Amino acid sequence: MLVEKNPLVFPILNILKVIVEPISEHALIARLQQLDTVNLSLAGSLNLFQTHFMVMNALYYLQGELIREGHYLSISALSIYLQPMTTINSATHSGISLDSDASLREYYLDWDNFKASAEEIESLLAGFWRYYRGGDKKQQALAVLKLPRDADWPTIKKTYRSLIAEQHPDKGGDALMFIEIRQAYEILLAIYAER
Repeated sequence: MLVEKNPLVFPILNILKVIVEPISEHALIARLQQLDTVNLSLAGSLNLFQTHFMVMNALYYLQGELIREGHYLSISALSIYLQPMTTINSATHSGISLDSDASLREYYLDWDNFKASAEEIESLLAGFWRYYRGGDKKQQALAVLKLPRDADWPTIKKTYRSLIAEQHPDKGGDALMFIEIRQAYEILLAIYAER
């Protein structure tokens, strides 16, 4: 049974029952570390990953259990909170589904993922930082093209072609803006090519 594998399930549930404001994962871990019955280490990448995994495993397990009892557990790294289903606006949350987090849920409920090696953890962290840095560049490049954060590739290409034609120096456009648009497009091209 999952609860037997993860000793954090009941301590986390007890914390969720008494908090009145959403709590971050970091703050939740800090509270767990204050308990005499819980021993969590954050020293080193492997320990940090395993602590994170156990917390998320417990949260996703509890989410599935609590929804059956009429409570919804909202899970994100910066905002974790429990609320009765009766307080959820039926117009915006009718038929709450756990499908939106299905891939995360599946990952964290699979104990085989807990057994990742130190090398696998370092690879995951390196991938995260590449993605994170790329996200900043992506947002800046999208801003140059005056596109929203969720712009898809066809929209990016179409907008780029329009702006590059408009700013082409041979057609009276701004040469510096032309270069900036071209650089933004190259950044987005590299980011989308990695996917």
